Amino acid sequence: MLKLAKLLHHRGFHITFVNTEYNHKRFLKSLGPNSLDGLPDFQYKTIPDGLPVRSDTDEDAPQDIPLLLDCIRKDFLAPFRNLLHKLNDNTDGFGSPPVTCLVSDGFMTSTITAAEELGIPIALFFTLAAVGFMGSKQYSVLVEKGLAPLKDESCLTNGYLDMVIDWVPGMKDIRLRDLPGCFRTTDPNDIVFNFAMEAVDRVDKASAVVVHTFDVLEPDVLDALSSMPPPVYAIGPLQLLLNQLPKDPLKHMGYSLWKEETGCLEWLNDKAPNSVVYVNFGSIAVMTPQQLVEFGWGLANIGGFLTHSGWNSTIESLSSGVPMLCWPILAEQYTNCYYTCNEWGSGLEIDSDVKRDEVEKLIRELMEGEKGKKMKIMAMEWKKLAEESTGPHGSSSKNLENLVNQGISLRDLLSCFQITDPNDLVLPFLWVIRPDVVVGESAIFPPEFEFETKERGLIMSLCPQEEVPNPPSVVRFLTHSSWNSTLESMSEGRFIQSEMTSSIEVGGNKPHAVCTPLPLPSHVKAMLKLAKLLHHKGFHITFINTEYNHKRFLKSLGPNSLDGLPDFRYETIPDGLSDIDTRQDLPLLLESIVKNFLAPFRNLLKTLKDNNPPVTCMVSDGFLPSTITAAHEIGVPIVIFFTFAAAGFLGSKQYPVLVEKGLAPLKDESSLTNGFLDMAIDWVPGMKGIRLRDLPTCFRTTDPNDTVFKFSLAAVEGVHDASAVVVHTFDALEPDALSALSSMPPPCLRVKYLFFLVSLSKFQHNIFMVAVTS
Repeated sequence: MLKLAKLLHHRGFHITFVNTEYNHKRFLKSLGPNSLDGLPDFQYKTIPDGLPVRSDTDEDAPQDIPLLLDCIRKDFLAPFRNLLHKLNDNTDGFGSPPVTCLVSDGFMTSTITAAEELGIPIALFFTLAAVGFMGSKQYSVLVEKGLAPLKDESCLTNGYLDMVIDWVPGMKDIRLRDLPGCFRTTDPNDIVFNFAMEAVDRVDKASAVVVHTFDVLEPDVLDALSSMPPPVYAIGPLQLLLNQLPKDPLKHMGYSLWKEETGCLEWLNDKAPNSVVYVNFGSIAVMTPQQLVEFGWGLANIGGFLTHSGWNSTIESLSSGVPMLCWPILAEQYTNCYYTCNEWGSGLEIDSDVKRDEVEKLIRELMEGEKGKKMKIMAMEWKKLAEESTGPHGSSSKNLENLVNQGISLRDLLSCFQITDPNDLVLPFLWVIRPDVVVGESAIFPPEFEFETKERGLIMSLCPQEEVPNPPSVVRFLTHSSWNSTLESMSEGRFIQSEMTSSIEVGGNKPHAVCTPLPLPSHVKAMLKLAKLLHHKGFHITFINTEYNHKRFLKSLGPNSLDGLPDFRYETIPDGLSDIDTRQDLPLLLESIVKNFLAPFRNLLKTLKDNNPPVTCMVSDGFLPSTITAAHEIGVPIVIFFTFAAAGFLGSKQYPVLVEKGLAPLKDESSLTNGFLDMAIDWVPGMKGIRLRDLPTCFRTTDPNDTVFKFSLAAVEGVHDASAVVVHTFDALEPDALSALSSMPPPCLRVKYLFFLVSLSKFQHNIFMVAVTS
């Protein structure tokens, strides 16, 4: 977690790292009294773990894991909640900015409750492989199938654990023994098993999940996880990502709760390459005295890594190109061992009943045998792939950016600020507000604005403008772009950030959504409902009608029916048809939209700058792909709204496949009646047993230039260029289709998830902060 926190700090986050009081003392003892003195924007906080205070002599004794987990379940939330309130109330003594997101260990489920109470996103970090996470997600299934808890102790030795389980997506041919081992108990009230099961069962309440891995290492499991909520980000190996940082001001911060002895490094440097077996059983595992002796004699008689298959050790070994001898002890170590040996070709497993002869034999095989040579080659290949994944353009680097921008940050949501420089989040400001600058109002800010900016902002009615750009402290100039201001700023070499509006709304931080329906009655109706909901969530709305539909509204509802609020406005553009053309001629209307829509829409977007807050996002009908072009031109996100079911959207997405397979357009008219449409199609994910006739009907034409079909085809092919897709449905109605869509770009949102994004936009802060919990 500390490594992930450092990476987030490097990307502009203010970090509060939450330790237990016990672990904080151990850090200071092992690393030194000043070891945790970080930067002003990387601070440590502590809360109690609920356990009795330990004496100094007991500090390094093995922890009672069940007792610790039971205390976390019962006693963690209250002090954590109090700490968050102190941070938000600015009473922590450090002037911390408000908390805008949480990054929590995946097994700390009470942090989800805290995030929900504050209305902020939370990312769960599972310090496991993807296979360990997926395996843990099977605990509830094991209980449901009567496979866990175990019937009796004999199940551990009678071959019961060799049962093959075939239902886990992305994990072929695994056995019960290869799943994370928390279920290996006969007690239905086992604390560890129930704690782990409760954690993975609550994952879907989080905004995102992070697993410590990289894409090419676990493609099948990551692909399977991509269809399960919430979004999963593969980010690792973390140490290699940290190694990419050009300058790490936090490099002095260590990670170990024990004092590290560095003399071994000099000793290792005196040894020949690939000649030493590294033995490390992690920070939790324990063994019997007899097991210790057996390992010792096995080593004494003989490069490689003898490991308990903890994931940190495993991924570090893979990223270093070192093959492993695996002796799993608990939790997901069994899963890691199975994949290390059978899928990644980089390890040999030691029997749980360890014997010195076996240890010696396997070490010799690893160091000198043919298997060992092959494993070394594979390990070096994984090292290369891990380095590529963490490079500037690698998958883990991209996933980290996606996590920051989509999973836990507010930067790229439908927001009123388009932030391009993380440093903009922490800049103090001097703001000149003339007494007459606010139209019809006095320049009075709400108390919460003054509170949040009192330490960073100075507001004045007038200042000597010729002198203000001079001091070195001035780095940015936010201006209305009059030439005097522009020239003065340029002459001082200051970066100019334009805000070209003719008036400023009090509190001018409302996000502005432009909502544009396809000009058909049902599409207009659905878009108008969505626009009203967005308005209720705090958006300034501009609703775009065609001139023809606008007149119909006024005629049917009355001349004042569209007189809305100042922040819900209607605008019109022509549809390109003449007064004598009928809008019931759908091909004619769609052809006109293709040819004539974009130009007037572009012009309207330009005019919106004059008397409105800046456009910060678009919500457009899915069959108006030209709005995507316009959104990209002005650099704002666009959400595509398909006013039908997920199945209808997924069915429409098959049009390019039908063309590719020669199934559309139809060969001739007889295809409509001769049974051709009864052909079963089996390639559509999430839509079992459907036939051609069950797909949306636009493909039922014999004309390759059919206007409606080509229009629909172009729309669904352009979807991937949008920021998100909204479908008018709900989860329980279409779980299979929605699950399939979740693995296809862009993110597919049910309306309720759009509201989640919307709700986040009100938490805009000039400084982003993450409270990291471990």
